[in-house]
This record gives sequence, C-alpha cells and structure tokens, in this order.
Amino acid sequence: KHIHLAWNLVREEVQKGAIAPVFIPTAKNPADLMTKSLGKTLHRRHAGTLLAKFSEQSLFNLDGTPSDVQRAPIVQDDLYKQEPPGLGMPSAVVDKLDRVATVEFEDGHDAIPRQSPAPQIAIAAVATAEVRKAVAKEVGALCEALLVELCEMLNEMLDAETGACISEQMVVDLLDAILDSGASQTYVTGKVKLDGAVPGQGLVKVATGKRERITERGSLGPLKGACKVESFARTLVSVMDVAEQVGDVVFTADAAFVVGDSDGERKRTKIATATPSRLYKFDLAALERHVAGGADFIASDGS
Repeated sequence: KHIHLAWNLVREEVQKGAIAPVFIPTAKNPADLMTKSLGKTLHRRHAGTLLAKFSEQSLFNLDGTPSDVQRAPIVQDDLYKQEPPGLGMPSAVVDKLDRVATVEFEDGHDAIPRQSPAPQIAIAAVATAEVRKAVAKEVGALCEALLVELCEMLNEMLDAETGACISEQMVVDLLDAILDSGASQTYVTGKVKLDGAVPGQGLVKVATGKRERITERGSLGPLKGACKVESFARTLVSVMDVAEQVGDVVFTADAAFVVGDSDGERKRTKIATATPSRLYKFDLAALERHVAGGADFIASDGS
C-alpha cells in the first residue's frame, strides 16, 4: 500500500514538473546491489562503493587495496535553485496518506476510491432506523413486563378459585409453545423448568435427521413425562399426552379444546388457539384450569 501511494505521489509531482527523474544504469547505480542479482564484478564494485574498512587513519576497499574515494563537493543542481512549481501546492495523493492503513488496492497502481460521505438523508434514515430499533426494544420489554404482571394476577385469581397456579416465568417461557399432533411426546426447551425433574436418558430424532439428547424428564403442569431437549427452539405439547392424561382433544379451524366428563357433565376448555402460521398456540394455564375443575363450557346433557 505504501508503494502504491509513493508511486502515485512521484507521478503527480513529475506531471507538475516539480521533479525530473533521471535513468541510472545498473553499472553506475550502487542501489542495485540490494535489488538485483548482479554478476561477480558488479557486485564487488558496488559493495566496494558502499562498504570500506578504516584502518591506520586510511580507508581500504574490501579487497584490502587503498580506497581512492574522495569526498564529493556539495553542489546544488539548477533544478532546485528555485522552488519547484509542484511543491507546497495541493496534492490529491498527499491527501490520501491517512488512508495507507485502511485502503485496499486492486492489481496495478489504481487505488479503490474511498466511499463518498453518506448524504444527510441517508444519515437521517439510519438514525431513524436506530431510534425505531431502540423504541421497539423498549416496547418489547414493557409488553413482557405487563404480560408477566397480567399472568401473575390471573394466577392469583385461578389459585383462589380452583387452586391451580403456574408461575409467571413459566408463562413467559411457553409463549411459543404449540399443541402438536405429530409429537410422540411432550418436549420442552432448555429454558422451561419441569416439575419433579430427573436426569433424562436417550435421544430424540429431530426434523433435520439428527439425534438430540434428552437432558431431563419431569412434569409440565398436569402433563407427566415431559422431556427437555436443550436445542429445541420451541416447546411441543403432544396431543397424545393430553388425550391420555387429561381428556379427548378436539380441533376446529380456530382452536383446540380438551373435553372430559365429570359428575355427569361434559366439560370443554380451549387449550390452544390457531395462529396465522397454521399452528396451534398452547395455553398451559387453560389446561391446568380444566384439570382443576374449571371449564369454558359445560353441557349437562353430554353434548
């Protein structure tokens, strides 16, 4: 990168007439000793020009012969007796020197131009997007806090009426839980706390074909035998678990219900709601309310 900048700077000054490069043949250029593979004769000649041995107040060449190098007189070339037209004037290349450590170059001598400053409209748009993101984050946190508070109030009411109660943290952890007819068992994510949890055993095959380890087994509310799989993104509540342990499950286009008989009465409770993504969002609190004796609908004739 430094070479590219230097090359462009020299070219610019040549074009201005500030400097006039002169070709020096290899036979007269000692610097070629460091940059070219020279023959033996030229190598020794240039080495003798650059290096010498000082002994007994005299200079000697590397081969031991007395050196005839004399101090060159100080002269000032005509080119530099007056200030060149290019020196001190604005330079597009010099202005780029602060980019030496950051600019990427293509092959050759042309540098990739730095991106032009963003227009004020673009800056405003970015700022607006950042503000929206911050506001969305705050609103999300507020909604979650309100949801936790609402769940706490509902749990207190349920506890007073039916004795059923789940923690507000459990409600938050199960926000994305679905009632799944394809799940062989109930599987919860790593963040869900199971009641009476014990170390799990075995593996479960997931949709990708991989096998994931079951880390815990326990109860999810009234559902026994739930399995925890740390890698799962959402909780899957098995329809078969609900049907075997609580009551029949009935699906409609809008919701899923659990149905059971108690004291000659047919009780039905909505435990899942259909979502736009064609999934059934599971409601653990409703299932616990049904088990505790509450219901959304009661028909004494068994219908």
